[in-house]
Amino acid sequence: MNELMLSEELINNHTVLILVPNIDYNDIIIKTTRQLSDKKTCYVTLNKTYDALKEHLRLNNVDINNMFFIDGITKNVKNVENMNNCFFISSPIMLPELSKTISKILDDGFSYLVFDSITNLLSYQEESSVEYFLQNLVALLMEKKCRGVFYAVNRSMLDETTHQTQIRYPDPSLKKQSQLVDRSKMFIDKIIDVERKKQQSTYV
Repeated sequence: MNELMLSEELINNHTVLILVPNIDYNDIIIKTTRQLSDKKTCYVTLNKTYDALKEHLRLNNVDINNMFFIDGITKNVKNVENMNNCFFISSPIMLPELSKTISKILDDGFSYLVFDSITNLLSYQEESSVEYFLQNLVALLMEKKCRGVFYAVNRSMLDETTHQTQIRYPDPSLKKQSQLVDRSKMFIDKIIDVERKKQQSTYV
């Protein structure tokens, strides 16, 4: 496989959207997060709880000492207080709260922001609301001089995955994401399709 060198991509691009095959998602998250772990990174998780993500990173030897987390999942299932390295928002439905929290955290000076993921956000929000949120977030990243990494499950790969995945990301969500990804080219510097990158490396 032609390895994705995210740290190098972020030298020339302020923001990157990575389209990841569902089957490779956890592996790609580990590999790319490891590349950013030597600098201050704000990790927004709408995919796993903070506890689950922290354990996943720990088991794969990813150093999280330079990382701060914003968790949009845990408060949906239990009451929890903010920690030294994690803020918990009430729900991904509350985009103003999420935006305000990200802005507050980035005031402390971060090199990277990781957003995991656009696919999850679209399961809670209308496409137009997500697009507006992302445009404002990209503008905030420019203002704060913080580089951004956005993840989305590769829409073209979901048809080949399990029934469980198809329930989690039904067809209307795939269509919304496809349209959003196309329009995001106007405000995100580079879109990287991991599956296409794998296929290209096969024929080299």
